[in-house]
Amino acid sequence: MAAKIRREGELFSSKEALNALIGREVLSIDALINEMDVMNPVPASKDEWVKKAISENYRLKAANLRTKASKNNARSAASNHLPKIDIVGTRIESETNQYGFEGIDIQGLDVRVPDETQRDVYGLQWSVPLFQGGAVSSRRKQAYADYNKSSQDALFVQRSVIQEVRSQYSNVVTLVANLRAQRQAVISATSALEATRVGYEVGTRNIVDLLQAEKNLYAAERNLANAKYDYLLSTLRLHLAAGTLEPKNLIDINSLLG
Repeated sequence: MAAKIRREGELFSSKEALNALIGREVLSIDALINEMDVMNPVPASKDEWVKKAISENYRLKAANLRTKASKNNARSAASNHLPKIDIVGTRIESETNQYGFEGIDIQGLDVRVPDETQRDVYGLQWSVPLFQGGAVSSRRKQAYADYNKSSQDALFVQRSVIQEVRSQYSNVVTLVANLRAQRQAVISATSALEATRVGYEVGTRNIVDLLQAEKNLYAAERNLANAKYDYLLSTLRLHLAAGTLEPKNLIDINSLLG
């Protein structure tokens, strides 16, 4: 009875967490179908998944972009003490007072023509930074220190991503084997229950044996259900680590509910 109450409390908490996640109350939850196909990861090579992760993982992409940005900042800081030459250009447009032609009028009005001028000036501008008491050198050192740190951070992210992909790949392979074993366990428990029920009817088994056989079957079915959920979650985690998780993965899982 205590175990039942504890499980009911856990179920209630899980439903409340789901309600908060999707923003509405969930009245019922569909279970997974019995005949659910399981397979090892595709591609089957762990190294292929690692290659995908290195090129597609979003955490790693963000880390590499931060490294690239800090590298550009370091290059910019390194050039602050150098002379600079720039091409400059100026365009000046002006319009003076209008004037009219004598002797020409339209209905008593003088004809006026605007006087506009335009001047373009181009040149080279040479600038030499003045000594700033070591400020430029200090900023350059800080920029390169930031670049080195971001490079190390990106390397750490890459290592952690590779480790996560390898771990999740192995988990999926292990859970596929476990799920198949749990299916066989349910078949065995079902056969054992039928044999015990027949034995109980003919008097070779007692009620305790029958109850134990039923308990074993329920436990096997529970383990099978847990194996299914573990397999699906691990598959999603593998795609997430590899950077290949997309809505289609969730749609495929949703099709298994019924």
